[in-house]
Amino acid sequence: MSQPSKPVQKVNPWIGAVVVLAVLIALNVVANSVRLRIDATEEKQFTLSPAAEQFLGNLPAPVTLKFYYTRGNEVPMFLKQYQQRVTDLLREIERAGKGKLALELYDPQPDSDEEEWAQRYGLAGQPMGGDAPFYMGLVAVSGQREAALPFLNPNAEAQMEYNIARLVHEVSRAAKPKLGLMSNLPIVGPPPSPMMRGRQNDTSWMIVRELRRYYDVVTVNAESESIPADLTALLVVHPKELKEPTLYAIDQFVMRGGRLVALVDPLSITEREMNNQMSSMTMMMGNASDLNRLTKPWGAELLANQVIADASAASPITFGSGQSERLPSWLSLRAEHINTDDVLTANIRNLMMPFAGGFKLTEVEGVTATPLLNTSDDASTIDAFMAAMPGPEKMRNAAAVGQIGRAHV
Repeated sequence: MSQPSKPVQKVNPWIGAVVVLAVLIALNVVANSVRLRIDATEEKQFTLSPAAEQFLGNLPAPVTLKFYYTRGNEVPMFLKQYQQRVTDLLREIERAGKGKLALELYDPQPDSDEEEWAQRYGLAGQPMGGDAPFYMGLVAVSGQREAALPFLNPNAEAQMEYNIARLVHEVSRAAKPKLGLMSNLPIVGPPPSPMMRGRQNDTSWMIVRELRRYYDVVTVNAESESIPADLTALLVVHPKELKEPTLYAIDQFVMRGGRLVALVDPLSITEREMNNQMSSMTMMMGNASDLNRLTKPWGAELLANQVIADASAASPITFGSGQSERLPSWLSLRAEHINTDDVLTANIRNLMMPFAGGFKLTEVEGVTATPLLNTSDDASTIDAFMAAMPGPEKMRNAAAVGQIGRAHV
């Protein structure tokens, strides 16, 4: 005999819908509590650098980032995609702020409160074919301090993280960091004259005036035997014939964790022009500077009294006599000579450098070298004194740099 079949139990469809809804709610709760972030871009566009993560995670004061960007059908698709990438990066920065950084998004339509505030902050509306300006700027506010990036240029996307971090730093810092400036050149200009009343013209170089916007710039004598301990960094420009006590003081500053930026030069055109009346013997002594006694143990040695000559980067130059030639020691560097992976040089496409020096780099444990500018493999070096002379004779005794690989300018 066959066994009687079991009756089929019908499930109320409303119960099934409730179960599915409960599962979706549970998944949503889990998703909100566990953030899964995947950066699928080849350049890791939305992965913050360790330095940015550390800085943003230790902000000294709360910061609000206000991103003003025009939306609508009239915005080209490539700009919409760029706006989305900016927004994604800003959300990553907000996350790294650990509650001390808030992100606000605004659409500054014409005659709106948002547009009025954008203009108050100094954001630059760009023409886009219609009557309404196109906005895409960023503002950082912390207490009474505010700073802005008037327009986020898509061509500077590689520097976006750096520029935003600098903006946040500018408004959140307790005080300007202190920058020491040491140089044998008059880059800060002469001191104010006590005999002249009223406001006197600032004769310091443009780079110094720009640095003063972000730093408390203090002058450090080129014969100092100690470096102030409260300096955030020390900038040394054309350090010519520094004495041993000064070199030791700089070395100790770096060993204590200080940051050093050294600008050395095998042929200083500025010094040469300042001393155009000097004697022939003085000219023979040259206008070179280096810190090799300090930097060579760190693995970086300037090719002293030598100028890089590279025929692949030669520039057409006309001398005072009217004679013209393609000067291989006057470099016109292009994309193949430039490190586009570093934030400092990412957006540089062309760079002219007259009579540049080259570095020989060797591996030293604990030291990482990141060249920013390179010559071609066919570059050579010539004597700095002969480098500025017209005519091909100066190349007769050129020495190939192939034995050390590409020279690092």
